[in-house]
Amino acid sequence: MKNGSLWDLPGSVTLSNLMPMTHVGLDNFDLVKYLIGQVMMDDDDRFAALKEYFPEAKKED
Repeated sequence: MKNGSLWDLPGSVTLSNLMPMTHVGLDNFDLVKYLIGQVMMDDDDRFAALKEYFPEAKKED
């Protein structure tokens, strides 16, 4: 995500979507772990991981 705020997700959670979001996270826990790992990487590490799947990737893109 290039733009946005850390408060975007918490701001979008309501009482009506809290339980469905929780169930989706639990049902797809491996994906949640992967995404958290991606967020924790610095830009260089994230770009190196991208190049494994798309070797022609350019950092300026």
